[in-house]
Amino acid sequence: MEDQNQQKESKAPRINWKEAGDGLLNSIFNYLNFLSELPNDVHDILEKVKDGKITHEVDFKNSDQLVNSIRNLATKIATSIFLGFLLVSLIIILIFADSSELWVQFSIGAICISLLAVGYKLVFGK
Repeated sequence: MEDQNQQKESKAPRINWKEAGDGLLNSIFNYLNFLSELPNDVHDILEKVKDGKITHEVDFKNSDQLVNSIRNLATKIATSIFLGFLLVSLIIILIFADSSELWVQFSIGAICISLLAVGYKLVFGK
């Protein structure tokens, strides 16, 4: 009994070579047919694009998230540009300021450091 069960389990499934060959040939013919029709299909699509007959519509499912992300990115870019302008202006003032007045240099340095801290928080903070 055990030998018969082991023989049934150890037998490999039989392959129907005719069906496998037919399936392979059908796949090859379908692929070749696709390749032969592809240039005509691409040409038709390009002609319709040139004539303006093809239109497409983009629909965002989560448009609120997209709008918020774009708004957040625009805010970060604008803040970065504004803070960069302020820092460059303050550094130019610091360079050309009267070096005898230490309080001017100290105050401009403090403003630069505070602007950097606030800008970092605005741009990289959540």
